Amino acid sequence: TCKVPIVIVKSTQSPITEDGVRRGARPSCASKNGLNFAVCIDRSNLSRMAFDTALMYAKPQDSIFCLHVGGGEPPLDKKSEANSTTLQHMYRAECDKMVDQRQVAVASITVVPKTKSVKEHIMDFVEQQMVDVIVMGSVELSKANKKDRLGSVCSSVSRESHAHACIVKNFNKA
Repeated sequence: TCKVPIVIVKSTQSPITEDGVRRGARPSCASKNGLNFAVCIDRSNLSRMAFDTALMYAKPQDSIFCLHVGGGEPPLDKKSEANSTTLQHMYRAECDKMVDQRQVAVASITVVPKTKSVKEHIMDFVEQQMVDVIVMGSVELSKANKKDRLGSVCSSVSRESHAHACIVKNFNKA
């Protein structure tokens, strides 16, 4: 397998916030002066690769926020609830370990029930956490010989978000 992240970098000239103020030191932000990474996670190996990629790029003053959009509105069916709980425990342990080892300043996982589109959940999370870099996997890029474009969620989030995007792909060598 070949792991190659694709980084989509936005223009540094565009303002980050609605009132046109650029980010610098952010006293209200978890990591103060570091970058905030958002990682979209699920149970796939590709999302694990996205998590590992964020960790690879993160510095000790940075923060990593994981987001998992769950099955549906509460109450979830037992299988969806079990999957979300397992995922939450697994990534929470990883996040705690990263903070304990001082690899990052802050690391957390948020699981939200799917009450709107996945893209809308991600965009809301990016705004709420003041994210600088979104790290996502794209299954569509795993079949490099058949498709050459991002999936709909990756494409719309990377296009519409103010944050930089790092799209992780994985494909087998022919």
